[in-house]
Amino acid sequence: MIIFENSKPSDVATDFVTIALGLIKKLTGEKTVYNFNMFPQEAKLNPTTELTTKNIIYLIAHGSPTSIVNCSSGSELGAKLAGISGITNKNTGKIVLVSCSTGQLASTNPSNFAQQLANFMKIPVYGANNLITVHYNMVQDSNTNEQYAVGQSFSIGANSVAVLNGDGLTQFNPI
Repeated sequence: MIIFENSKPSDVATDFVTIALGLIKKLTGEKTVYNFNMFPQEAKLNPTTELTTKNIIYLIAHGSPTSIVNCSSGSELGAKLAGISGITNKNTGKIVLVSCSTGQLASTNPSNFAQQLANFMKIPVYGANNLITVHYNMVQDSNTNEQYAVGQSFSIGANSVAVLNGDGLTQFNPI
């Protein structure tokens, strides 16, 4: 399952969330995609059909050591994620934060966002310890002549990271 922070994919061809969403969908084959604005009203998860096994939830958002932020509203999304109906440690194996710096220790807080989320949800959480970059190529649509970005890979600093299943990210276990 993929959850992303924009109210809709951006028209901006180089927007991190939009490109990362496309790349994660391509790499995982995942078709279940929600945005934060759909919770809790419109997107009630059905635990009998969507959450029957140990899922991996990919959360794509702009982040910092202490929060993930909905850029269109400026509101922090941590509490909203924790309140998503149906996501528990019984049906979710891990949460992968495709977000900058969510696994980095913050000077004003003894634990980072990834650790706080792991503690609250009682689920392992994977977070980046620095800025995460999605690399892309610009492609031109032969029918419309419009250009759009196609994600190719992720990196943290100079290191290429897979991100799938949390590979290349720091793991935080509930304490």
